[in-house]
Amino acid sequence: GVDEVQVAGIGVRHKALKGKLELGLDVTMSRSWSDMRVDTGVIDPGFPTAKTSVDALRLSASWRLQENLSLVGSYWYEFSRSNDWHLDGVTASTVPVLLALGDPAPRYRINVLRVALRYRF
Repeated sequence: GVDEVQVAGIGVRHKALKGKLELGLDVTMSRSWSDMRVDTGVIDPGFPTAKTSVDALRLSASWRLQENLSLVGSYWYEFSRSNDWHLDGVTASTVPVLLALGDPAPRYRINVLRVALRYRF
């Protein structure tokens, strides 16, 4: 088989208001492909390519209220989707002897909001 993964990302930090405010932005994109072949001695078309992609965005901020006290927060969003012939379209009636019946390839969206008060001593 042949596997290929491509990942790109960028992160930016910026301080403002004489260092009292710090802002951040991180973006990541990942793509992967996986091909599988079985050598049977004859020319076969092979299996379909399994594909996965993950995109993520994170925004963050920190506001220094006092020398040892800060208000921090972040928002994180992630989106993933996969196409995998091992799982897609396989149901209980497709192949009755499989143990993991009906599990689709992963697809999800995550939204996380975090706010905290940070005290350093």
